[in-house]
Amino acid sequence: MEVVYQAGSHASRVGALVCCLLSLLSSVLAHTMIYSPWVIYFSIIATQWLVRFIKIKRKSDLVLTVLFFVLSILAFVGFVSHLFRGENMKEQLQLKNHLKGSSHRSKSFSSSACRNGRGIKKYH
Repeated sequence: MEVVYQAGSHASRVGALVCCLLSLLSSVLAHTMIYSPWVIYFSIIATQWLVRFIKIKRKSDLVLTVLFFVLSILAFVGFVSHLFRGENMKEQLQLKNHLKGSSHRSKSFSSSACRNGRGIKKYH
């Protein structure tokens, strides 16, 4: 039983380290925060503390269960909001590119009309 406890303890530390590394890499390289590893990690830890509370019945284990469960929910909310924000940003980028393309077409038309002597050059 002691070996199982130590294995779980080491696994949770490694999981936390991996979550930190993933968060750091996504922050540095992509300038964004990823929440999905934290949802998984906090859910696993909350489950471990819940099992300990059920077996041992210590109130401190229940407090930690609730804490990690709340952190899991917050990470999930961040994950979902990041998904919606990303979709919204994608639509905004498409609109921006569309407007940029139509602006480029109008500039090229006005400058070509001026070269042909058929229009007045506009400054944008």
